[in-house]
Amino acid sequence: MEDNSNIMCTTFTLKNVNHIALGQGYDFYYGHGLVIVNKRGIEKVALCDDLTRGNLYDHHLKTARWTAKHGSVTFNQFARELPTCGINEAGMAVASMWHDTEKTLPASSENSITELQWIQYQLDCYSCVDEVIGNLDALSLKTEIYPMHYHISDKSGRSAIVEMDNGKLKAFDDLDSFACSNEGIIKSLEYSRKYQNTRAGSIEIREPILDRAAKALLMTREFNESQPPPDPIDYSFNILDAVSLQVGFKSLFNWLGRGIPPSQTFWQIVFDLLTRQ
Repeated sequence: MEDNSNIMCTTFTLKNVNHIALGQGYDFYYGHGLVIVNKRGIEKVALCDDLTRGNLYDHHLKTARWTAKHGSVTFNQFARELPTCGINEAGMAVASMWHDTEKTLPASSENSITELQWIQYQLDCYSCVDEVIGNLDALSLKTEIYPMHYHISDKSGRSAIVEMDNGKLKAFDDLDSFACSNEGIIKSLEYSRKYQNTRAGSIEIREPILDRAAKALLMTREFNESQPPPDPIDYSFNILDAVSLQVGFKSLFNWLGRGIPPSQTFWQIVFDLLTRQ
């Protein structure tokens, strides 16, 4: 089995009266990618094993189909329609993280969608977090590459972490702060309590996944408690810098010719939901 323990991403949401920001630090083996504009009104089909160019428009093919209601801009590393994060014209953003779990179940073959196309589907079809939560059962999530969980925020200030729980997607939206890494949100929150009397700047990242989540959570709470609060866009990039994963030249040199490269922070992305930027 492939060791995914060094794939680490971090997400969080900050907000004040002028800005609502969703930030993502994207850590992976490779940093290539595209920024893609996805138009509204396009008919789409979920990827499935039986899909070919010849049956793409055959509605007898048992797979999910929809028409995009909202245009969006996404960051894609693997292909069009398979984003790692994005924002739509309604002011809703979705960011993904690898989820450190083995609890994935077989998806329905007739109404399933892969873990990255799921992001595009939400951006295409829904305008707010509540719509996403209300339709979590619309499609069955199928893991093709890595198990994922998702951070969703909208221009109203609503946020949710969506992840698999007992084989079904579940939304965690009743939280005082929204920041997450690769562990489940509940375990991340429980772990962060050990630092409840600590300033975020003093946290040393010894446990790569949980300490990064705790640092992001504490920085998010410190932002919420600041009077007056700092600019959330600038502060978002401060958080991303604080939890970034940098690999030294020696590690890269040792990797050459030896399989999968070390994971590191390649993308730092902040979506401003009120201005839809």
